[in-house]
Amino acid sequence: MLDSKKIGRFIANKRRELGLTQQQVANALHVSYQAVSKWEQGSTYPNVELLLELSNVLQVSVDTLLSANEKEEESMDEVYEFYSGGAELGRLERGLGRIEFERSKELIMRHLPQKKCIIYDIGGGIGVYSAWLAKMGHEVHLLDFVKESIGYAKHHYKNQFIAEVCDARCLNRMDNSADVVLLMGPLYHLQNQTERKRVLEEAKRVLKKDGVLIVTGISKFSSTTWALSTYGKENNYLDDEVYREMIDRELKTGVHIRPEQYPYLISQSYFHTVKGLRDEMKGAGINVLHQYPIEGIIWFTPELNQKWEDDKSQKILLDIIRKTETEESTIGMSPHFMIVGKK
Repeated sequence: MLDSKKIGRFIANKRRELGLTQQQVANALHVSYQAVSKWEQGSTYPNVELLLELSNVLQVSVDTLLSANEKEEESMDEVYEFYSGGAELGRLERGLGRIEFERSKELIMRHLPQKKCIIYDIGGGIGVYSAWLAKMGHEVHLLDFVKESIGYAKHHYKNQFIAEVCDARCLNRMDNSADVVLLMGPLYHLQNQTERKRVLEEAKRVLKKDGVLIVTGISKFSSTTWALSTYGKENNYLDDEVYREMIDRELKTGVHIRPEQYPYLISQSYFHTVKGLRDEMKGAGINVLHQYPIEGIIWFTPELNQKWEDDKSQKILLDIIRKTETEESTIGMSPHFMIVGKK
C-alpha cells in the first residue's frame, strides 16, 4: 500500500532541493498550489495522469516517486504526547511563565507592522499568543501539529483566529502570504539540524518580501542554571547522577533527552546558543536583525513571584532586563531568547 505521508514528504523535499516553490510546481502541472500543498501534507495523492508530469518536474522516475526513497523523518511522538497531555495549559499564567509571556509580547510589539497584517503563529500550541494578536485586529493563523491543542484553541477562543493542524516542516500555506511568522516553539524540539533548517526554510517561503520572522530558542544552559538556582534550597538535582548526565549532554551537544526519572521535564529538545540559532537562521537565508533575552538575568531573583505581583518591583525588574538586553554575554543566562529577522 502506498504511504501518502511518506510520498508527500518526498515531494516536498525534492521540490526544495530543486529550489521550486509550490506555486511553480502547480503552474507546471496546471493545478492549484492548494493541490500541491495537499500532496505534500499527505492528505491526497496526485492522480495517475499527473504522476508522470510530476516526476518529470521533480527529475525522478515514477517508481522513485511512489516508493518515496528518502531519509527517515525525525519522530515527534514524545513531543506530541507531552503537549497533547496539556503541558501548556496555564503555563504562561504562573511562575516564570508570566514573565516569559509579558516580555515576549513586549518584544513582538516592537517588530509588528503598524497596519493590520497576516500573522502565522507556527507551533503556537493552545493559541495564547494567537488570541492576543487577534484581539489587535490582525488576521492570525495558528498552525500546530498537536490536534488536541488546536481543538482546545478552537473551543476556548471561539474562532477568534484560524486554527489548523499543521507540521512546521511542511506548511499548508501559499508562498509569500504572511507579513509576520512566529516560530516560538518548533525549533525547540527538532534535534536534527536538517529538520530545523526545513522549518526555517518553510517559514521563509511563506513570508512576504521584507516579512518579519520572530524565532525563540531555549538556552543551552537552561537546565543547568535552573538546577543551580535552587540547589540545596528546593532541590538537590545536581547530586543525582542521572540529572548530571542529562545536563552534561546538553552542555556538550545541545541535545536534551528527558530521563525517565523526570517525566515532568520538557520532552525531547534541542537547546541553542544565541550564535547557534543565529547561524541556523542565516543558513536558511534569513537576514538576522536583532536578538534579545526574554526573561533575562532577573529570573533567578529570590521570591520572584511575590516581587512580580508588586507594581514597583515589576517595573524595576523589567527595567533591568531592558538595560541588559543588548549585552550578548548575558543572553545565555536567560531560559529563553528571541531572534528577529527579515526575508
